[in-house]
Amino acid sequence: MRMYLTLLVVTMIALTGGCKTYGGSANTLPEDVNGNFHLQIHNTKFTVEPETIKVFLDGKEAANRWYGGAKGHSEKRFQFYLAPGAHVLLAKRGSIEQEFPFEVTNQVYGVLTFSPEKQFEFQVSDEPIYVPGNKMVYK
Repeated sequence: MRMYLTLLVVTMIALTGGCKTYGGSANTLPEDVNGNFHLQIHNTKFTVEPETIKVFLDGKEAANRWYGGAKGHSEKRFQFYLAPGAHVLLAKRGSIEQEFPFEVTNQVYGVLTFSPEKQFEFQVSDEPIYVPGNKMVYK
């Protein structure tokens, strides 16, 4: 019986890919509440059907969420630490992929918006960015 349980546990670990470590995999950028890059993802229309938006920063997955639907505007704020220098944000929605290069010096605020009619738009600033209809405010 003991051998059976040990075999079962080993098999389950092998099938599920083992244990995840804190902070996600090597391909995931962990959020950092003290980070210097503030990212908000925001849809701009109430008619957007729910869809998955994926965001990568320098090749590491930073966000993978559903947005839109019956609730209308959807928004989510993330915070990461990025070293000073050049970076690339890659946004994916279905077959649409867009890259946006940007620079980090100190605190940087970014807003990624999307709607049914347009592709992605990305703004960056060293000051908080006002988004019309936005319920979230940077502090």
